Amino acid sequence: MKLLKNLSLLVLIIICINCNGPIVHNIIDYYDNGSIKTMSISKGSSIMQEVEFSTDGNIIKRNFYEDNYLFKEWTSGDFFKEDELILNYYNNGSLKSKGYMKNNKLHGHWAYYNREGELESDRYYFFGEPTGDWYSYSHGREQEVIHYRYIKGNGHLLEYYNNGHIKESTFFNDEKLSGSYQSNYNEGNIKISGNYNDGKKNGEWVYYNKLGNIMKIENYTSGLLNGKIIHYFDDGTTEKLIGQYKNNIRIGDWFWYFDLDQKSNYRKHYNH
Repeated sequence: MKLLKNLSLLVLIIICINCNGPIVHNIIDYYDNGSIKTMSISKGSSIMQEVEFSTDGNIIKRNFYEDNYLFKEWTSGDFFKEDELILNYYNNGSLKSKGYMKNNKLHGHWAYYNREGELESDRYYFFGEPTGDWYSYSHGREQEVIHYRYIKGNGHLLEYYNNGHIKESTFFNDEKLSGSYQSNYNEGNIKISGNYNDGKKNGEWVYYNKLGNIMKIENYTSGLLNGKIIHYFDDGTTEKLIGQYKNNIRIGDWFWYFDLDQKSNYRKHYNH
């Protein structure tokens, strides 16, 4: 435990120099086993990120800030079981590395040690692809951070307006949009709601105006318009357009209404 505590202290302050000045990584809290629980990343007086880790070093949550406002929040949907942890050793019996594999590829957090048992680096993968920040340690003194793109692999992404209202809520599975989707107006009212499956729109999608009235309803199957489509006047109840799609092609009778009493209208039949 003492060793883990000392190793954690190695990354108390990690400075990466770039053209805009230093980016500083500060440890906020530790678990009882000495591993890092939360870390902040800042530039000058502005916070850039807050990262929350699990006891085995995997990232649970990552908050992104702009002008000290939370504008994006990523919650991981990856789960790692303790009995699936892989341990590799040197010939002298000391631990060389530990981490997880999925589909025979490095996945999640991997820690690498030298023959003296000192932590040399913390690295993060998504099915073999580097992701996030990699930390390296040299004899307990010099530290380096390598930045990789943040892969939206498995999890939930929330984006915010600077007034704190949720701008967009999306779920990802294997880097593809999957599950419920919702975007909102700046005031907080729903703008669009629907579902994704394997990165494609699926099922009913509903569009609203700023007053909360329904403006349009569409239906999708694997990204293709399928089924009924309805447009409404601003009151959200009177139909403005009624039609039908099959595999993105208009079919059957389509109706257009030009006023609220629906007396002025136009009809067209599609034979496809």
